[in-house]
Amino acid sequence: MLIHTDTIKIPTYAICYLEYGDCSALEHGDIQAIDFFLERYNSPVFEYGEEKYFSHNPAFGLGMTCVECKVFEQEQK
Repeated sequence: MLIHTDTIKIPTYAICYLEYGDCSALEHGDIQAIDFFLERYNSPVFEYGEEKYFSHNPAFGLGMTCVECKVFEQEQK
């Protein structure tokens, strides 16, 4: 069973990599920042909001256009 564990601000440039593993449009430093961010979670599933907005403090990286993202993980037994 998946449980909601976090709500965060995700930079829009990272969504393709988080969902599909496609990092072709990213720089090496961006990939490292996203990978470091992912280490916090155990097999996460993301649910992205539709509204884009500027944030000074996204989950990783510099301030930029983001979407609100709910993070779900497998329930620990």
